[in-house]
Amino acid sequence: GYLLHWHRMKKQARRFKMKFIQHIATDIKLAPSSGALSPNQLKAEFDRIDKDKGGFIEKEELRAFVNEGKLGDMSESDFDAMWTAIDVNNSGEVDFIEFCTFLSGCGAEIEEVYNEQRKMSRAARSKSVSNRLATRVSMVVKNDEGAPFIDEA
Repeated sequence: GYLLHWHRMKKQARRFKMKFIQHIATDIKLAPSSGALSPNQLKAEFDRIDKDKGGFIEKEELRAFVNEGKLGDMSESDFDAMWTAIDVNNSGEVDFIEFCTFLSGCGAEIEEVYNEQRKMSRAARSKSVSNRLATRVSMVVKNDEGAPFIDEA
C-alpha cells in the first residue's frame, strides 16, 4: 500500500513539474540546469504570472498561467499538489523565494525540456522564439488609444 502511494505521488510530482517547466520554456530560453537561469529571467517569469502585480502569485493566477496556451489544462489534483509544493509556508500566496525554491527542485525536468528544445528543428525553434516574443509583446500595457503606455512616475 505505502509503496504504491509513494510511487503515485512521485509520478504526480514529475507530471506537474514537467507541465510547469514546459510552460515556462515558452517564454524564456532554458539552460541545461535550474542554476543557469538568471535572476532576471526568474523575476520576469514571476512577474508574468503575477498578473495583478501584487508581489505574490495567487492560486488563481498560477492556475491561469498553467492552463493558458497550447499545453492544455492540468488536472485539478495535479494542480493542487503543485500548489502545495510551491506554497511552502501555506500562506495562500507564493512569494518570489518560494517560486525560486520550487524551480530549484525541478532540475531534472528543466534538463529534459532543455534537451527536447535542442532536438527541435530550426523551424520549430524559430516558432518557439516567435511565441516567446508574442507573449512579451502581449504583456505591453496600452493606453486608451492602444499605444504603449509609459509610466513616467
